[in-house]
Amino acid sequence: MMRTLILIIVAGLLWTLDASAQQIQARLIRATHTEHPSDPALDDVRKELKEKFGFPHYAIMGKARRELVPGNQQRLDLGDGFVVLMTDKTEKADAKKRSVEVEWYSSSTLLVKFTAEIGTKGTVLVKGPEVGKDWIILGLSRSK
Repeated sequence: MMRTLILIIVAGLLWTLDASAQQIQARLIRATHTEHPSDPALDDVRKELKEKFGFPHYAIMGKARRELVPGNQQRLDLGDGFVVLMTDKTEKADAKKRSVEVEWYSSSTLLVKFTAEIGTKGTVLVKGPEVGKDWIILGLSRSK
């Protein structure tokens, strides 16, 4: 009985620590004029995507999520040869805005390098390469 109680308490503490960690989510998005329905997983940024890029439909091509650790570089493999290297330049792990340095690659070709500040529930959207009449977009969002 006591062993079970201790396991429950330890599991609860580990879950609490993990839940409080700040994370970055990178999404590889295809913007298109085709009649395919938009991906519901993009509902949180659909309005911003339409306002910024003007396409009627958006679909996720790949995604990755990593913990934000000040000073550490994270590799986010988004599939189809797209990789994001991201370094958290923020000094405090509990900062409301996080400054991240981002390098976005297609295979070994650097597409774009930039620094962005991302708020607690903020999203940064960056236009990447064109594929025919479609565009590839990188979306970076913060979450807990």
